[in-house]
Order: sequence, then C-alpha cells, then structure tokens
Amino acid sequence: MTNDPKATPAQAESTPTDGAPAAPAAPVKVKRVKTPIPDGWVAPVQFAHDVDKHLNQPDGTTPPQVIYGFIKNSKEFPFQERGADDFPRFIVNSEKGLKFIDDLQVRRADRAQKKAAKDAAAAAALQAQAAAQPKPAS
Repeated sequence: MTNDPKATPAQAESTPTDGAPAAPAAPVKVKRVKTPIPDGWVAPVQFAHDVDKHLNQPDGTTPPQVIYGFIKNSKEFPFQERGADDFPRFIVNSEKGLKFIDDLQVRRADRAQKKAAKDAAAAAALQAQAAAQPKPAS
C-alpha cells in the first residue's frame, strides 16, 4: 500500500514485492485420536459427568480437575494409567469409581457430624464456664 495521496485505487491496494520471502506457514496441528477404552472404563472427564448424574447434581458441578486430583493423590481410587501414546492417558473403572464416591460421601458426612458434635460440646463448655464465673457487683 502506498502513502501517495495521488495514487490510483489499484495502486493503493497493491502490495509492493521487494523480493521479501513469504512468511512460513504455521505447522499443521495433528489432532490426537482416541484410543479405544475397554467396557466398564471411562475417561476422567466423562467420569466427572457420571458423578454428577449419580449424586443428582447439575451437570458440571464436579469439575474434571477433582477426578484428576483423585488419580494423583488417592491410593484407593480405581484408575488405570495407560501408555504415553494412548489418549486419554488415564481411565477410570466406572462401577468401582462410583462406589469410591459413595464411600467418600459417607466419610464426609461422618466427619461433618463429628465436627458438629465437637463444636456443640465446646459451646456448652463455654456457656458453663461463663455461668460459673461470679458476676461483678455493681
């Protein structure tokens, strides 16, 4: 494009070719192909959706990162790591995974119940201590 105000429209739209090489084309990104998954096993992302259905939650409540966290940090979580060339790399046993989630829900409920009982006992102890203290005479 020229900066000459007297240039014709055809000249203004043309680009000069100073013999500069054309920009190299971006490399073509190859899409990975999913490796077949055995029956009874699912990808972690699909398992996150299955957990939401199992717990009667809206879809998307359980993010896939939670499932990957179980894979990385839990010894009891039923998953299998496949080869580096396989996609998805991790697969989860659907039936055993949902049982793991049910057990986890029970443990969380027990923990919350114990915490509530402990908090109630602490509050009762504070009230008893406050009642036992003598009131200052005014």
